[in-house]
Amino acid sequence: MSPRHPAWPPDARSSSPLYPFVQALRAPAEGRSRPSLHTGTATPGRPAFLFTGQGSRRAGMGRELHEFFPAFTRAPDAGCEHLDPLMDGSVRAVLFAVPESAEAGLLDRTEWTRPALPAFEVALFRLLES
Repeated sequence: MSPRHPAWPPDARSSSPLYPFVQALRAPAEGRSRPSLHTGTATPGRPAFLFTGQGSRRAGMGRELHEFFPAFTRAPDAGCEHLDPLMDGSVRAVLFAVPESAEAGLLDRTEWTRPALPAFEVALFRLLES
């Protein structure tokens, strides 16, 4: 088995709902293009960062970074200072919750995930920037 050719029977490959995505990912390595594939060349300039969506969270994310890196600490602290009065609790408590705790369970709720993730992601950017 290799990354280019998974151990699926040929009929399973073409009937899988993932097949078009796999084909699009293989195309550049095989010198082909696909309508859903966009390529380009990086140009000089400032970097851009893409902050991920709600599926990228986990309880306690960033807790250790918050404890040891001042650049990481300042961003969520400042963000939570503005967000907490708008919430029914502490965004920081939810963001740094111990797994399996009541606060960690709140992270699965959209109204808590949406403010917690940007606070975490901006803090990561600040850490990289430092």
